Amino acid sequence: ALYWFSAAVFFYPAITSLGQVILSIGKSKEVFQTTLITTILGWTAAYFLIQKFGFTGIAMANLLIYFALYASYLYILKRSGFEVSQFILITVPKFFVALATILFCFVLNNIFPQGLLFLVIKLLLTATVYLFFMYLLAKKDAVELFNIAKSLIVKKHE
Repeated sequence: ALYWFSAAVFFYPAITSLGQVILSIGKSKEVFQTTLITTILGWTAAYFLIQKFGFTGIAMANLLIYFALYASYLYILKRSGFEVSQFILITVPKFFVALATILFCFVLNNIFPQGLLFLVIKLLLTATVYLFFMYLLAKKDAVELFNIAKSLIVKKHE
């Protein structure tokens, strides 16, 4: 279930940003309708997925809801005259970073035993891999993350 919830989290920043854009152009009715439809779809999917996969089915339905909202918001923006390819170009590299990080976590969980020490080691390794892939696939965003972290560290020491 953790992997499904983790994968769903990727879509959340994109959904909130795209939703704000749609609201700012005066399409609140479309946001409401889309959210209502995807919520009903998610509840229905959750019911059937729980029957088949148990608790993991909820996480799978969560991913379906987020993906459906993302796709719906892109459709609304395209229909409103926005260049959707720009949104896709911004989010696709981050999707691959999230996917690579999730797969790395899966491998680490199969290699290392459970325990607090190994949890800390896994967190440090995962953060390193995440930053590496961000730098590789989304260099501009990675540099911005480093600058924000650096400014926070400098402010704390002043």
